[in-house]
Amino acid sequence: MTPPPLRRPRAVLFDLFHTLVSVRPSADTGGHTWHDLGVSHEAWETVLFADRPGRAVGRTRDAFEGMRLLAHEIDPSIPLHRIERAARRRIQRFDRTLADPEPSVTDAVRRLRAAGARTALVSNACFDEIGAWPRSPLAPLFDATVFSCEIGRIKPDREIYETALARIGVAAADAVFVGDGGSDEHRGAREAGLRTVLVTRLAALPPERLAARRAHADHEFEDVETFATTCWRTDDDRALPRRGGGPGPGRRTRRGPRSDRRAGVPRARRGVRPGGRRPRRGAVAARGRARRRPRPPPPRRLQADRPRQARERVPRAGRRPRRVPADLGSGGRAEPRLPRHGLPISLLDLGAALAGTTGLVLRPGAADERFVFNAAGHAIDVEGLLCVAREGGAPIANPVKDSMESKLHPASRDLLAVVYGSRKVAPPARMREVAERLAALLARETGGSAEVSVLPAA
Repeated sequence: MTPPPLRRPRAVLFDLFHTLVSVRPSADTGGHTWHDLGVSHEAWETVLFADRPGRAVGRTRDAFEGMRLLAHEIDPSIPLHRIERAARRRIQRFDRTLADPEPSVTDAVRRLRAAGARTALVSNACFDEIGAWPRSPLAPLFDATVFSCEIGRIKPDREIYETALARIGVAAADAVFVGDGGSDEHRGAREAGLRTVLVTRLAALPPERLAARRAHADHEFEDVETFATTCWRTDDDRALPRRGGGPGPGRRTRRGPRSDRRAGVPRARRGVRPGGRRPRRGAVAARGRARRRPRPPPPRRLQADRPRQARERVPRAGRRPRRVPADLGSGGRAEPRLPRHGLPISLLDLGAALAGTTGLVLRPGAADERFVFNAAGHAIDVEGLLCVAREGGAPIANPVKDSMESKLHPASRDLLAVVYGSRKVAPPARMREVAERLAALLARETGGSAEVSVLPAA
């Protein structure tokens, strides 16, 4: 069908999965997650989109724990080794998908930006699905990126669209949302005041499901490339060269018509006016330089921020002991140390740390105990390490790394700070002094209150 005319917007908000990229099985990363778990496709989709563990809103950040909760909601007898394998292979599939998008898709987004449109990404995603996003060729092509797990809101909540619009500084009436229609995203976009565009190729939906998604779409295109080509076609496109190198319609050739040359029309010598004398060579050169237009500088390519190592951050924190480093508790980075004392600390979201338990204990890690400590799904073996653990449950932090599910995030309200130290390095009186100074610093910086306890290891 011929797409309806669409007024050119100032900004385009894109969905990510099944709109710009599509996660496909491969030989080395396995098939589908439901197949790896040994459950039916329907059962897996039901628990995945219901999302009771809150993976998409950042409530459950650990990839293995999130997979375990979903799998045991379907069948509590699924063994842990199968769940761990399914979680690992799922992360690999998403990482590969983000690292290698279709060239036609990246070209289409570049075309929109070259035409002056602002671009933003609005995606329902959990942390283990977007671990490779900073390395994706798509990442530098967006002026703003809004993931549901980072702001605690999911589509079709209008707040997630409004957050993206605020970050790019464009009103809803001047923007469109482009997506495959999953999660009822077009309805939410309309409620936020956006025009909506449905793209269908990557989702590959059956006709009955596609018909339901058309209900809230103002326009429909096969894919992002067709959308960009159709809506951003300009009069300047007629001046582009044709294939084969010949001049396109409306372009002037460098020389005049051949009939003039055949008629013997003499060419004027460069720099000589009719009836005048040739100017000095310096004048010609100066006039030639004045005609040249300065070459525009190459566009700056935004690079994703790389995680800084502890040796880069700790000395800086030591020179400014009165301030808390801005990246304390951030996912995937080396754990922070207390300024001036060099003692390792854990900064944890207290609500996430206490989830499903009555308290926390200090104990050594048992054999085969591990947890995921970054969004890429990397795990640390904590056997023999002093750990903060849920009472009667798994460890969530230690002096080396903190688990993803217990790390601080933008929606955190209650904070637990754990300072680790041995009796040789810091006796109990010294540890209390250090803990009280840290508590005072955190209370001052956050405007809250703090309590201090010094506990021996179990």
